[in-house]
Amino acid sequence: MKPFLGIDITDYKQNTRQNGERFAVAHPSLSVSEGFEAATARATGMLEDAKLPLPLRVVQWVCGVASALLGISLLKALSKVTIDEAYHNAPPVFWILGVCVVVWAVLKLIGSRKKKAVLDRQENVKTLEQLESAHKAVMSELGVPEDAREADLLTFFYKEKNGKIKVRTKGIQMTPYINPSFKVFADAERLYIADVGTKWAFPLSSLKAIRTVKKNVMLAQWNKDIGYTDEMYRPYKFATAGGCLHTKWYHILEVDDGGEPYGIWLPCYECPLFEELTGLTAQPPTKE
Repeated sequence: MKPFLGIDITDYKQNTRQNGERFAVAHPSLSVSEGFEAATARATGMLEDAKLPLPLRVVQWVCGVASALLGISLLKALSKVTIDEAYHNAPPVFWILGVCVVVWAVLKLIGSRKKKAVLDRQENVKTLEQLESAHKAVMSELGVPEDAREADLLTFFYKEKNGKIKVRTKGIQMTPYINPSFKVFADAERLYIADVGTKWAFPLSSLKAIRTVKKNVMLAQWNKDIGYTDEMYRPYKFATAGGCLHTKWYHILEVDDGGEPYGIWLPCYECPLFEELTGLTAQPPTKE
């Protein structure tokens, strides 16, 4: 099965082309694309100014990871001994954990205040408004309705061996899977997926099943306006470690493209939306 948006590095490790171009039905014009790219560049520069200096961000990340690892170790120890015994056995662990948590929290607070101060500047508010306007122009040209829903999909590098997909990491990737956000909607005949570069279409008749795969997925970002700790996301049993979000399963929307099987990889929390759009029901989990 060929992963939609997957990048096949089986024979060519430097490949960067995502699978799925054959499903593309529209691309934005050059003028609209250039307008969006220019607005994105301005907004990116402004957001970089809103961040803490890189050395401080590195310190914050290190302290966050150290806090998570030490905290997990301490909780495991406390299942066997009392807190007094644990402190007596390894007092440096408590002190290092405390320092790391305080440093991380202080840098987090400073970073949040700096970001707010930069974003509140009138010229920067205008920059973000221009980006939003440019994004709407792209979506309009692609024929994406204003009420289209937002959904994350999974994309990744992979190698294929004996017909099986083996997910791989490249460079400085924090996680094997990346979960960018797309616009999704459907009409009576097709399921549509769109981003600022492409609109893809899948005949509803070609969508055969939503398979559930019981396998851990680690995500480096959360794209929703509602936090993952909200009640609506509780059934997905999220866990965090090392600054990443962990889920215990994902889904594959299976596509029969004239006899060639494709799969649209979905994070577990997007399954209800795709069930609604396709009329399919996710199958019980299997191990991959």
